[in-house]
Amino acid sequence: MAMGSRMRVEIYMSDDREKRMFDSLFAKRLDIEAALDGETVSWERLDDGAASRVAVYRSYNKEAVNEDTPQRRELFEWIEKNLSRMRELAKAAINDS
Repeated sequence: MAMGSRMRVEIYMSDDREKRMFDSLFAKRLDIEAALDGETVSWERLDDGAASRVAVYRSYNKEAVNEDTPQRRELFEWIEKNLSRMRELAKAAINDS
């Protein structure tokens, strides 16, 4: 979860002090953004910290997803779809390194 009633799916690089992992992914940004078709990709280099992330966000109504509702199922489907995509992208990035 992210601030402001948003859900986030991400590739999180916790120890990317020199930003090499982020820069490697960013160099492939057009391919990554195409693979995440329909999503706005947030490129968060986080220069003031050790971490970096590549993420997609989705706003949601917290009250509407507290119980098993169509909104909750839709949100979980979005998470599952993008989590699978991000996992594939991260694996490909590691294999290319």
